[in-house]
Order: sequence, then structure tokens, then C-alpha cells
Amino acid sequence: MDTGASDRRLLPDRQLDLGQPGMLGLRHEWAILFQCVFFLLLLDFFVLRKVRSNLRNHVALTIFWICIGMLYNVHIWYLYGPDQAIYWFSGFTLEWMLSMDNLVVFSLIMTTYRVPACLTRKALFVGIVGCVVMRLGFFLALEHILKHEKILQVCMGIVLMASGGHAMFEDDNEGDVVDTYVVRATKACLGSRLEQRYDTETCRLFVYQDGKYRATLLVFVILLLEITDLMFALDSVSAKIAAVPNQFIAYSSTVMAVFSLRAAFFIVHDLVQQIEVLKYGVAFIVAYIGVQLILSTFRYVPEWSTCAVSGLVILTCLMARCCVPSKARSS
Repeated sequence: MDTGASDRRLLPDRQLDLGQPGMLGLRHEWAILFQCVFFLLLLDFFVLRKVRSNLRNHVALTIFWICIGMLYNVHIWYLYGPDQAIYWFSGFTLEWMLSMDNLVVFSLIMTTYRVPACLTRKALFVGIVGCVVMRLGFFLALEHILKHEKILQVCMGIVLMASGGHAMFEDDNEGDVVDTYVVRATKACLGSRLEQRYDTETCRLFVYQDGKYRATLLVFVILLLEITDLMFALDSVSAKIAAVPNQFIAYSSTVMAVFSLRAAFFIVHDLVQQIEVLKYGVAFIVAYIGVQLILSTFRYVPEWSTCAVSGLVILTCLMARCCVPSKARSS
């Protein structure tokens, strides 16, 4: 008899069951996961956000967060055995593949609405918290969400195609960010509750002015990021559930991947800011993602296709930059 296998803990069942007795009413596995996430958020907010912002440090932070994920994978291996550890690693890798399009769209949003560098980290930190909560809700209500998945995918695909085309042909000095139609529509809904500027001095989400609190443009950008992540999460969560049998393994691998993906965003964004031609490459990728979302409602589209197209477009842009003389680029 294999005593080692009998000593392995039983994983949570396929349905999320957070009401079992344990710490704060949670099962032991979920309590450990949420404690780890809370600690990592504190580490990111109080320590890592002070790291100087440059491409080299962003690469180092991405590697650091990937190593944190692999340590958690070792924890899964120790508690539940190699089979579940392989499932967890597959979920982690799948989340990376399915989230590369998120990074490109996030970079487009940050560029389009000219988010100051000092506020980018804060926007993405709030985005992480929203992502952790939102993905948990998706796993809880997956069956009800998937009923409307195709309609939402088509709508999101049309929006991304329009956004990609607009970003490809717009002029960099076309006007102020408050003149965009989305900001004008938001202003029409919120009225004086929307402050048409970023608070670059105190980096606050809300400012108190004329006897009432007003939301800055940073709140507007964070809402856009969350809505974008919401749309893309429909596809990634359904794919994760299909590929990873256990919901605890699927959700924990998603959460750990999100931290490293946030760091990877800065690499993508830095490259777009430093290499002018990448602006057009990113716009093309966003438009392609929109087409892919619409096509995926009618026929199967491989998960790796976005990564392949994105990598090919970025490589083409880098080669084009190297071929163009420096004098021509400066002019």
C-alpha cells in the first residue's frame, strides 16, 4: 500500500465551498491562499512600488513574481502530489497565454488617456485587487455568466476593432485627453462629479472641491481597465475550468499569474513608449484581438494564436526600427 499517497491532503471539491469550518469560516486551503494574496499585496504596495521605474527593474520584478508563483507551485506539489502540481503549472501557463492580449489593450488605454507615469502603478494595483475579487466571482457564477458569453464577446470585439483602428490613425498631438468621446460621454453621465484631470500632486482617486468629492480621470481609467479585464476574463475562466479539473487549482494559479502579469505590463508599456513604431503594432494587435473574439463565437480559435500574432507583429516592428536610419526616425 502506498502510504505516501494516502498522506496527501484531499483537495477542495470542484465547486467552491467557502463555508466549511476553519479559519474565518474558510477551508484551510482557501485561508492559506487568501493570506498569501494579502501578504503579496502588502509587499507590492509598501515595498516594490518604491523600486525605480525602468525597463531593467521591470524585467527583474517580472522574474521575481514568476519565482513567487513557482514557490506556490512547490507548495501544491508538497501537499497534493505531482499530478495536481502539473495541473497548477498548466493553469499558470495558460493564464499567461490568455492574458497577453490584456497587456496590449491595457497599454493602449494608458497611452490613449495619457496616464501619468506616477499614477500607472496605482491604477494597476487597484486593478489587481479588482481582478482577484472578480475572478472569484466568475468561478462562483460561471454557469450563469457563460450563457451570455457570446453576446459579450461580439460587443467587446467590435469595441476593440474600433479602438485599434482609431489608435492606428490618430495623431499623437490630436488634442487633450478630455476631448475623447468616451470621456465626454462619462462627463455627461456624472456631470460635475467627474474632475477632468489627474491628481498628480497627491495621487488621489477622489478630490474634494467646491464642497463635494469628485472622481479624477484616474477613476475613469481604472473602470476601463476593470471592464476590459471583465470581458477577457469570460474567455480565460471558461478555458481554465475546461483545462484544469479542480477549481481551487484553477483559481489559485490564476491569482498567482496576475501578479507576474502586472509586472510584465510595464515591460510592454515601456517598449511601446520607447519605440515609436510599436504604437502601430499595438493598435494592429488590438484590432486583431477584436476580430478573434468575434470569430471565436462561431468557430474554435487556438489559445496560442494571440501570442503568435503578437510576437510576430512586435518582432516585425523591432526589425523595422532597426532597418530605418536614426536620422529618418528623428525626423
